[in-house]
Amino acid sequence: MYPSGQLSELAARKTILQARIAVRRWECAVAAVELARPIAAVDRGVAAWHQLLPIVKLLAVPVGVWLARLSQRSTPLEPEAKRNGKVAAALAALPLILQAVKLVQEFRAIRQSRARV
Repeated sequence: MYPSGQLSELAARKTILQARIAVRRWECAVAAVELARPIAAVDRGVAAWHQLLPIVKLLAVPVGVWLARLSQRSTPLEPEAKRNGKVAAALAALPLILQAVKLVQEFRAIRQSRARV
């Protein structure tokens, strides 16, 4: 059908074309890895946020109450003698903070026991 010269020329072109395709595939793979790095960082951040979200929800109410108490106690219209110090305010909020820590520990224990089953 074809002379051997044309067949060998077609075979050489085919080899060159296959090499170009392999190079382009490799370049695309490298570009995909580079593009995936920021996406992977965002994905890790979202996963970390999902792990912290229950803890943040549990701590939001006690911290809000504590901040409300701090803002009520230290209004600028009160004389200096009636103001409580920040240490006293922190000590007053200590039971709420400890209760929140205990709730978080119980939540983690329940979550770990469910994960084992």
